[in-house]
Amino acid sequence: MNPKLPLCNLPRYCRTLLSRSLLVLFALLLGYPAYPAEPSDEELITLRVRNLTIPEIFKRIEQDYGYSFFYRDEQLRGLGRRSIQVKNASMESVMDQLLAGTSLTYKIDSRHIVLFTRETKPATVQNADGTLSVVGCVTNASGDKIPGVTVIVVGNPSKGAITAADGSYRLDNIDPQSTLRFSFIGMKSVEIPVAGRTAVDVALEDSSIGIDDVVVVGYGTMRKSDLTGSIVSADLDAFREAPNVSIVQSLQGSVPGLNVGQVTSAGANPSITVRGQNTFDGGNTAPLLVVDGIIYKGNLVDLNPAGIKSIDVLKDASSASVYGSRAANGVILITTMTGASEPSKPVITYSASYSIQTPAHRLKPLNREQFLRRVRDALWDKAYLAPDYTQYNPDFDITSAWIAPANIKGFENGTDFDWWDAATQTGHIQTHNLSVRGATDRTSYFISSGFTDQLGYIMNDKYKRWTGRINLENKILSWFKVGVQSMVASGDYSGQTPAMGDIMRMSPLSVPRDEEGNLIRQPMDQNIPNPFEPTEIDDLNKELNLMGTVYAVVDIPYVKGLSYRVNYSHDYRISRRYTSDPNGNNYKGEATKYNATAHDWTIDNILTYERTFNEDHNVNVTLLAGREENEYENTSAVASDFSNMDLGYNKLGVATIQKTSSSAWNESSLYYMARAHYGYKGRYLGTFTVRRDGFSGFSKKNKFGVFPSAAVAWVISGENFMKNKPLTIEFLKLRASYGATGNRTLGRYSTLARVTATPSYIFGDNNSPSIGQYISSMANEDLKWETTLGLNLGLDFSILKGRVSGNFEYYNTNTSNILYSINIPQMTGFSSIKSNIGKIHNHGFEFSINSRNVQTKNFAWDMTLNFSLNRNRIVSILGPQNDVDGDGREDDLVSSSLFIDQPLGSIYYYNILGIYQLDDDDIPAGYRPGQYRVEDIDGDDKITPDGDRKIIGYSEPSYRFSIANTFTYRNFTLRVFINSIQGGRNRYMSANTPNVGYNDAATNCNAFAYDYWTPANPDAEYAQIYYATPTVTTVYRQRSFIRLQDVSLSYRFSRELLSKIGLRDLKLYVSGKNLYTWTNWQGWDPETGQGLTLNGSPVLRSWTFGVEIGF
Repeated sequence: MNPKLPLCNLPRYCRTLLSRSLLVLFALLLGYPAYPAEPSDEELITLRVRNLTIPEIFKRIEQDYGYSFFYRDEQLRGLGRRSIQVKNASMESVMDQLLAGTSLTYKIDSRHIVLFTRETKPATVQNADGTLSVVGCVTNASGDKIPGVTVIVVGNPSKGAITAADGSYRLDNIDPQSTLRFSFIGMKSVEIPVAGRTAVDVALEDSSIGIDDVVVVGYGTMRKSDLTGSIVSADLDAFREAPNVSIVQSLQGSVPGLNVGQVTSAGANPSITVRGQNTFDGGNTAPLLVVDGIIYKGNLVDLNPAGIKSIDVLKDASSASVYGSRAANGVILITTMTGASEPSKPVITYSASYSIQTPAHRLKPLNREQFLRRVRDALWDKAYLAPDYTQYNPDFDITSAWIAPANIKGFENGTDFDWWDAATQTGHIQTHNLSVRGATDRTSYFISSGFTDQLGYIMNDKYKRWTGRINLENKILSWFKVGVQSMVASGDYSGQTPAMGDIMRMSPLSVPRDEEGNLIRQPMDQNIPNPFEPTEIDDLNKELNLMGTVYAVVDIPYVKGLSYRVNYSHDYRISRRYTSDPNGNNYKGEATKYNATAHDWTIDNILTYERTFNEDHNVNVTLLAGREENEYENTSAVASDFSNMDLGYNKLGVATIQKTSSSAWNESSLYYMARAHYGYKGRYLGTFTVRRDGFSGFSKKNKFGVFPSAAVAWVISGENFMKNKPLTIEFLKLRASYGATGNRTLGRYSTLARVTATPSYIFGDNNSPSIGQYISSMANEDLKWETTLGLNLGLDFSILKGRVSGNFEYYNTNTSNILYSINIPQMTGFSSIKSNIGKIHNHGFEFSINSRNVQTKNFAWDMTLNFSLNRNRIVSILGPQNDVDGDGREDDLVSSSLFIDQPLGSIYYYNILGIYQLDDDDIPAGYRPGQYRVEDIDGDDKITPDGDRKIIGYSEPSYRFSIANTFTYRNFTLRVFINSIQGGRNRYMSANTPNVGYNDAATNCNAFAYDYWTPANPDAEYAQIYYATPTVTTVYRQRSFIRLQDVSLSYRFSRELLSKIGLRDLKLYVSGKNLYTWTNWQGWDPETGQGLTLNGSPVLRSWTFGVEIGF
């Protein structure tokens, strides 16, 4: 630990990582000590300054670290302004960077630094033409020597060198007035004039995100310090070692306000929401996805995580309104890898990983002994002796409980078949990625390919992905460049899994196959098919995604700062689903062929003007005009009653029954956007945006919608009165924004009355059906855009010399004109009509805090704490005129579980008070001991849906938090990530009733072990397993949890060692995912909400081993 930066000791009773991390954070915020007077050998400097003179930078160092500088004014005159960003660097490294390219040197004595002017010696002339031989050494900000750095002469890249293991280089025949460019992957490139010197040393800075770094903001980029909206850049590097097939899985719990769900099957896409739900339709809450500036509609799993450079999440109206009608649920901007920004030799990178996956928790079906016990418990009044029913009845014949002869046969034969083990396996994921990245004088390039093979834990749950990407950019002229960003992804989902719900129900006394190995159609002689039948289907399920963008950028001559960019993008998605099912159509054979093609094209015209006037006034204006077209078509052919299934879907014509169908549609959008950003002295910032969207799905009355927004920010730390604050406030900014975004959750023909054709009409005396047409939906030309008005307040900060930084956010949104299908009287001939109704209010609070808790020469401990909460409320549904009961209050829409002044996801159900016992004398008619006691709310001694239901809880959580800890010791890095969702009082609830059937199904079918009622177990949590109550009841439980989600340990070999064996980089790692969950939830998993149900799927625990190699 750095003796100059002591931390408060942690209390010994803190036994969890959560409490330790929080205590350290508060210790940093409240008890950070001042620097002592004398320096330490290990004292490190953190400094970020931009465009300041060297004397101004010296003054900043004097204020923050207590150094004194001695120099003559003429020594620094004419050296211009400098920008420097270092983190935990030595004072020597800071001085080397500040004085690079000058004739000055220095001497450090305690906290006194004296500047000297070097003696100028004549350069050694190597050739008659006066050229030089230049040598030097390249280090990082901490003074470590860097091998593999590319050093070239600007304007003449043929003259170059690569630094050796000790960071040294040598260039011969160099013009004394030339300039050298130093570049290295992961570090900022720098250009240094030779200025007649024979020795040029340089210290490179890391290119990690800082206050002055650039982030993607939608149709452009902006410095992080200039942002006025709520934009979060995800830390992808922290999760690249996890087995995430989808890149969005890497964001789970790591971005406040972004909610990413778990996946439980191979190749599945996770659910995504941003800051709560803004619409009544829960299926239309996903944020807009934008890849390289183009709206993306393909599968998330088609995007290879290894080819993703950055992900930025736009959360407020100001930042998201550039996407107008699509942005009400937030926007996720995904930027793929590009070529090198400076001329460099090709950098080849190969990575591979192998993961082993098993269920983190499973509800395995009962074995023979457990199953027989369950049958007796189901028939407790017969299997056990009265009056207390705890002693076994020797006269009870268990075979009398079964109507399935297979159970009786299996009981007599001693059968104990494990259906679960027969249907499951150890899953795995293997990945391989290869990329080449580099640049010449005019062309930068990134080329990659990847392969992923995932085998799920269920038989036949498979996914394979092949991806390729080529990103090129060519600078044709100094003011004109063109580029292409292209991707191909092929996904194979072929194969069908067993019916896991039926697997759970299969009695262990039955078997799936007969003596000859053939599947038994109904192993339990009931209406339950053999769950392994789907595995015999010849199933082909493949998808192909071809996406490409061609663009051109013109820096308008003679108008400084003005540029024009045009993007033209195509996205083809081709799906093929072919099946041959020998057991289909009542076991006569059935085959299908389904082909679908989706095609989207987009053209964007973007005009950008960016200038800084008099060093104080920064102006950035963006104008956009674009068009989008979406087309889709599919063809389906189904054939059944085969005499021979050998060719299956490749010979549909041999079947007796054949049916074909097809469909097609297209839609289009027009959009215009203007955004203006102004900054004064980097302290007073404003961004104003307006977007106009048109969509072909709306009628001409409401074809277009307009979505404006405004945002302002004040960089308080830039004010003079903040220069000498005791907390060393490095950066402090207040933000505020307000604006409108839209949601067009509307079918392309919803405003029209649609006609449906059906072959079911009978005309006259002819009994043969004929094709007829009927109007299937009502027209509503008044439909218009959903609109969300949102206020966002934010605070960004960096204090304690950069050791603690973060942001706080508060938001408040109101959504109106919600598109929703409302029920209408059947006398109209229709059941529902799409309408604009209702209002929803959301508000919430988020924060993210990053801290460096410990920093020494060889060890560092970094921590990130994220927190978010959201509250929503239904303000109106059908409007105040909907007051049937006349109480002056708008009525609830109970049939859709929508309640005025209550949150979305309110649980309206019976309140269970307990379980009836044998000695209870108030058991109502139709009930038995062991069944649920339900609250009689209206007191009429009857349990009815109208009188005895109430809101008993909410499906949305109270809050979410996560804690990430990163420990670095020399070349080792350990990352520990904890994710949690908490419910609070009656929140984050979900159904958790054992869904195992009643009566005959309860005794003939299997289930899993759980705490059910019997006379011998009267305090059980759940009711008896045989008789259903007259009023079906569901138990709801809170599903709060804390999960040890990601742990990884990596080792990166030193560059000095790698340079000896011809490698640029080498990292080995092992990681674990979903290792342990602390929860009271009984069921498959609290995060997925799957409880004690036969159809659930477990979250998977993974162990991954990987390697990354750079050449």
